[in-house]
Amino acid sequence: MNAAAGHLSANRTAQAILSLESFGRYLGALSPAKVSEASAADLQEFTAEIVSLLEDSSKPAVPSAIPCRPSNLEFGGVFPVAGGRVLP
Repeated sequence: MNAAAGHLSANRTAQAILSLESFGRYLGALSPAKVSEASAADLQEFTAEIVSLLEDSSKPAVPSAIPCRPSNLEFGGVFPVAGGRVLP
């Protein structure tokens, strides 16, 4: 969990997800000898929820479509360019 937090602090979402998944597997290895099965299951579920949220947040946003109509393209016949000049 600490490794995942460190990765998130450094904006490394993919590495954070891998750390969380590794933690989930580690919990499975500890159960039931060191961690009760119920506690391990709860923590694994919580870890999976965090992974799911991180995966959703790391997907790029899809820009909304802007209709391309002539009214969107009209500039009154002049086009300003760098330096304040205007092209006809």
